[in-house]
Amino acid sequence: MHPEELREELRISDRAVVFLDLPVPPSDDTLTAGSGQLLCRLEDASANGMRLRLDRPLEEGMLVTLRARLAGDPELIRLVAEVRWVSREASGYRAGLRVIESQQYDVARWKLLVADRL
Repeated sequence: MHPEELREELRISDRAVVFLDLPVPPSDDTLTAGSGQLLCRLEDASANGMRLRLDRPLEEGMLVTLRARLAGDPELIRLVAEVRWVSREASGYRAGLRVIESQQYDVARWKLLVADRL
């Protein structure tokens, strides 16, 4: 069964640009050593997760920090998430992320924004 079929929460289908901040090994020629930023597109989201479309794979289980701006919200939302699954698609990759509770990030505001759009 595909991981998308296991979803238990209602999802919103807002489109948004998401910036992932990734650790990058020094040998990676595509980004500067130490950290990198990957531009992704939000396909759908729930209070506790999201599905992204991206042009390179992520590792399952890795933690990423991200910044997203949903339509109609003037501020970027900062979150930390765990990559739960990755699939290869004809036009790139899809990844499912689980938002991790953290007082240092905008989890409460994220959940309110998602709830307002349901």
